[in-house]
Amino acid sequence: MITNIRLENFKCFRELDINPKLLTVLIGANGTGKSSVLQALMLLKQSVGDWQSKGDWEIEYQGEFINLSGQADIVPNFLDNCPPMYFGFAGNQCGKKFQCSYSGMAAADLFIPFNVTDDSPLTQLRIVSAARGLVRPQYPLGNNYTEEISLRDGLDSQEEQLASNLAYSRPLEEPLSGLLKKVTGTGLRTEMAPPQSVEVKSTAPSGAVNIVAEGFGANALILLLHQLLTADKGATVLIEEPEIHLHPKAQAELAEVLADTAKAENKQIIMTTHSEYVAGRLLTLVAEKRLGPDELAIYSFEKDEKGECFASEIEVTERGQVKGGLKGFFQADMDEMRRYVDALRARE
Repeated sequence: MITNIRLENFKCFRELDINPKLLTVLIGANGTGKSSVLQALMLLKQSVGDWQSKGDWEIEYQGEFINLSGQADIVPNFLDNCPPMYFGFAGNQCGKKFQCSYSGMAAADLFIPFNVTDDSPLTQLRIVSAARGLVRPQYPLGNNYTEEISLRDGLDSQEEQLASNLAYSRPLEEPLSGLLKKVTGTGLRTEMAPPQSVEVKSTAPSGAVNIVAEGFGANALILLLHQLLTADKGATVLIEEPEIHLHPKAQAELAEVLADTAKAENKQIIMTTHSEYVAGRLLTLVAEKRLGPDELAIYSFEKDEKGECFASEIEVTERGQVKGGLKGFFQADMDEMRRYVDALRARE
């Protein structure tokens, strides 16, 4: 379990502290730094993967989980000098404390060491990026099964590996299909096609169709649910916008599936979202006593006129209420309704 994430002079943050719980939700407008939190962890993961065998540790900007152009992408634009930089996380695993961080001066020509007390927490990080889904009717069957699906070779490679994993791990199909059905009403089936290809189908009472013909809602969930189910107990799963391509009702159902899976399998989830339905359902679960307020953390992100980002934790009560409200959420609905009423009055 990750208990603290800290960033100093990283991307749009001068300073940021987040204390994740079993489920942690990062909300805020576009460009306020939510994804940067996840990127910091994945940058550590792909840079320190071989830390025991490396003599020198350097940031790997382009790797298996995140691709940045270089050092300029992580240095804040609002700072003129060469500031101290830090990004890292800490927590507890099997009763032992761990820490993994990167610190030093934010300059490309200076050696900056990693501080790693144990690399095993890095193996327990999983990422579900916003770029996901199967876009081809069939994929060539790969040579192996790899639980952790990489983005190193781009989206095509990610899709091919996911399709191959589904073909190789038949026992996974039933639980994955079950969760998919809870959210969208349709299940999933994987079939082999000659000569050595994989076809993923969406199943419903009316019959089965190729997943690309089903619509992108269920499609975009396959990678998410695969990564969630195959992660070890005690793992931390980082999810960017779980709600993409989903109807509001399905967004709420997905939030419940994520919460139930996290509790049942002891898997920590840190997610970014723009969905009031995701946040709303999680708060409802707290009100129903299915999720404790000590298991849900919500952080609201904002950006000032200089481009500096900030985040503040929103307190969740035992009744599933949030003190001060969810900034930016539901406001658009109220503004739209007010504008609509004004338009009707103007027609009278």
